[in-house]
Amino acid sequence: MSCPDFIKQLLNENSENEWSEKDDLLEATGSPYDQKNQTDWWKQNCKIRATFKKIEREIKQLYKAEEKISVRLAGWTHIADLACCDRNTLKHPRRIQWTNKMRERLLKKIAQLNNSNTVNEHEESQLRDNDKIVLQNNLEKSRMEVARWVYKVKDLEHELVKYKRLANMRGRTVERLNSILAEKSKKIAEIETKLLMLKEKENETNLIQFPREESKHI
Repeated sequence: MSCPDFIKQLLNENSENEWSEKDDLLEATGSPYDQKNQTDWWKQNCKIRATFKKIEREIKQLYKAEEKISVRLAGWTHIADLACCDRNTLKHPRRIQWTNKMRERLLKKIAQLNNSNTVNEHEESQLRDNDKIVLQNNLEKSRMEVARWVYKVKDLEHELVKYKRLANMRGRTVERLNSILAEKSKKIAEIETKLLMLKEKENETNLIQFPREESKHI
C-alpha cells in the first residue's frame, strides 16, 4: 500500500514533512480510528526525523565554532525533549530500528568530529568502556521489552473499549427490538380479542328463531 490520500494532502500543505512507507505506514484494522491513528503516527515520526536533522545541524555548527561536542546531544532524553515525546515513544518496537540507527549515526559523527578534541573522562568512559557498553545494551534491550509489553497492553485496552462499545450498541438494539415485539404482540392480542367478540355476536345472531310462514296466520 502506498501513501494514503489524506497523508498526501498533508504533505502538499507542508513540504518539509516526508513519507517513509516502511516506517510510517500502519496496518489498517477496520477501526473508525484507523485514519486518526495513521495521521498521529506519521506526524510523530516527522517530528522525530526533524529532531535528528536539527541535532545534526547543531553538531556541525559546534564543529565549525571549534567547540567541544557533547555526546549528550545524541542522548535519548535530549532527543525526546526536542521531539516533544518520551523515550518510550522513540523506542517503540515499530520505531526502534530506524531511530536507533539515526542515533548511532549521530554518535559516530560526534566521535569523528571530536577526534582531535579533548573529551572529558566521563564521556570518554561512557563511549569506550566495553563493560559499560554491554550493560547499557542489556538495559536498552530490557527497556525495549518493557515498552513492547506496555504498548501491547494499550492495544488490548483499546480493543476492549471497542468491543464494549459494540456490545452496548447491540444491547440497545436488542432492547429496542424487544420493545417493538412487545408492542406488536399487544396489538395482535387486541385484534384477537375483537375477533373473538365478533364471533360471539355472530353466534348469538344465528341462534335467534324467526316464526314460520304458516304461524303468521294463526
